Amino acid sequence: MLDALRLMETNRFTFLLCTDDDGKLAGGVHMHEILARDLDIPVKSDRLPNGPQ
Repeated sequence: MLDALRLMETNRFTFLLCTDDDGKLAGGVHMHEILARDLDIPVKSDRLPNGPQ
């Protein structure tokens, strides 16, 4: 995750798309989700792209 955060900071992105081993879209991650995870802050599930989980 730190590599993703560094990539975002370097290129001024706030969101990255993620692919699987076949290069197919697997999802995405927002910078705030990474920071919240690292700081142990809960992320509201209703704000996630797939809705409440």
